[in-house]
Amino acid sequence: MNFEAEASGGLRVCGRAIISFTVFIFTAYGPGDVLFAKHKARKGIYEKVRIKKVTLVNTPKANASTGAGAYPMYTDTFNGVWFNNDLVDLNTANAMIDSFIAAQGASLFALECNRNGNL
Repeated sequence: MNFEAEASGGLRVCGRAIISFTVFIFTAYGPGDVLFAKHKARKGIYEKVRIKKVTLVNTPKANASTGAGAYPMYTDTFNGVWFNNDLVDLNTANAMIDSFIAAQGASLFALECNRNGNL
């Protein structure tokens, strides 16, 4: 038995490509972290700040595909806005407060010596 077949035609394929990518941006602090206000620690005061949300703020030169030029803005539980330069961890806050106390002690000692005529 011989079987012969002949065919002609083509294949039409339609579709759409979806391209997606994820950019990972690492920040110094995350939601739930407890930090301290740097400007208060320099004055010898602990001001505790708990991070509620991290938002990326774009600069005019920000690159959308790499995240370069974007910097984090931290929102605390009282809806205060903080940046990286405004916050420090506990160890840094302790060091700043110890430095402030030492400086105040030295200046008070100098003032007392000057008052007594010992300087």
